[in-house]
Amino acid sequence: LLDDATLFQPVAARRWFDEDPLNWQFRVERQTLRCLSESRAVVFTIRTSVRSAVDMVAHVPNFARDVVKFLRGAPDETLNYKGWVGLADRWETWFADVLSVSGTDPSPESSPN
Repeated sequence: LLDDATLFQPVAARRWFDEDPLNWQFRVERQTLRCLSESRAVVFTIRTSVRSAVDMVAHVPNFARDVVKFLRGAPDETLNYKGWVGLADRWETWFADVLSVSGTDPSPESSPN
């Protein structure tokens, strides 16, 4: 979860997060392993992109609910390091209509694991 669409962000820790969810971005990575038929070498590829939070909520099923579940279950050290303290409450407020439609409790205890 980022507040800037720039792919390279050398400073990870932040003390604040942009108030407007329209500015929130998610770094999305697709990683693959392939075995080359002739040499039998294994190739690792990674494709990185950035998508807006609004786009992710609109196009990925249960995304808003899953973000809340993740933020509620993340260790305090991670929340502090990433600058995500309080984001779960703000996320629930901004995307309440999406969360109410899903009809699913986003708390970590409701995880099917």
